[in-house]
Amino acid sequence: MLTWNDVKGIGPARCAALEAAGFAAPEDLAQCLPVGYRDFDTVRPVAALRAGMETAFAGTVEKVRTAWVKGRSVTTASVRDDSGAIACVWFAMPWMAGQLEAGARVKWYGRVSKKKNGGLFVTHPISAEEGGIQPVYRPIEKLPPKTQRLALRSALDAGRYDDALPETFRSRYALCPRQYALRQAHFPDSREALEQARRRLAFEELTLFQTFLWGLRARDENGVRIPSAETDAEAFWSSLPFTPTGAQKRVLEEVRRDMAAGAPMARLVQGDVGCGKTAIAFGALYLAAKAGYQGALMAPTEVLAAQHYRTAQKLLEPLGVRCALLTGKQTARQRREALAAAASGEARVVIGTHALISEGVKYENLGLAITDEQHRFGVRQRGALSGKGGEAVPSLRLKVFYDAFQDAAALRLLESKLGREKVLEFIDKDLFKPLTFREYPHENDWLLETREKINQMIKEN
Repeated sequence: MLTWNDVKGIGPARCAALEAAGFAAPEDLAQCLPVGYRDFDTVRPVAALRAGMETAFAGTVEKVRTAWVKGRSVTTASVRDDSGAIACVWFAMPWMAGQLEAGARVKWYGRVSKKKNGGLFVTHPISAEEGGIQPVYRPIEKLPPKTQRLALRSALDAGRYDDALPETFRSRYALCPRQYALRQAHFPDSREALEQARRRLAFEELTLFQTFLWGLRARDENGVRIPSAETDAEAFWSSLPFTPTGAQKRVLEEVRRDMAAGAPMARLVQGDVGCGKTAIAFGALYLAAKAGYQGALMAPTEVLAAQHYRTAQKLLEPLGVRCALLTGKQTARQRREALAAAASGEARVVIGTHALISEGVKYENLGLAITDEQHRFGVRQRGALSGKGGEAVPSLRLKVFYDAFQDAAALRLLESKLGREKVLEFIDKDLFKPLTFREYPHENDWLLETREKINQMIKEN
């Protein structure tokens, strides 16, 4: 196995910093994928900018000035293009005024925020002159970002990463080799290459997880017997701040009987958004913990994992069931604590992303595994509507979004509560450009955030 001693440019100090962060070998760092990306090539006009967006923009600098507020400098500059102007702000950086010349052309990247008066501004924008797609990583203590990138490039150059998927398998599903996928995930040559890499790595994670489950079942044909009484389920329902439906009680009772049977259980719980599937999952986790076993709940995104963890804390910990969260974005300390709690059995319920099945994760007595099959939003490109020049027809706009969100039930449920006009108003509110049949929002963050808002609106109404 490749060690840090085999990698050029990694001395004792850098090696110690990497190992302290949990990267014992170069392969560990190579498999720690970016938390996001900055697309410096997609430049949006100022008029299309909206609060919450992270994007590149370009224009001409004007009205540069520095003021002092409570002993701290505030440098502002207005950047104007053909569509409008936006303010850029730097705090405690008075020297920036000397580097900004009125009339200079700039191309910057930053996060757009909203002022109290409704105006927009960008804080501490960074130069986007180099272009390309740049990855963003969680910070590593005592290891500057440039050094981290150097270590990463050296690790990829020095190592040969065995492919878990056979060549025949990759050919069948049009998947790129693992080493190529890792390199493109960290140093993408293009958006197409990045998407190809992400598809391959996601496919691998799901395949290995399924293989892991099959291995567990093959290892013990009799399965794990998790006995519980009907009174245990009733105790769980009684602790909830709401009255369960008859369907919820029926399904959990079926799950309880399957868990006690001793044969491996493979059960799919399917239903519309808001029907109560999550309560059934936590009921099953409670029954497993009550019987002396651990349970694991895996979600496809860190946002959903954190949401489930907060819910588990409210529902299960008052019943004496300790919960832990395990994701890829945690600090080294948070990860160590979660791993220790899972290995010792102190955490009876462990919630997270695919990090739950990564190397080094051990459980004291795992008896139940639950997978949340919710998917990230994806938007399919659509052809232009003949004769409409790409303009959206209002009567069809909501239908387009139903398809684009891949979650028609959520929007239909919200429409039944608020009416179509309110739903249309909500959708239009956060759009950063006009919705047409040719163009849709493609940003995952925007789509996930919108879904969270939809779910919250359903709960509140």
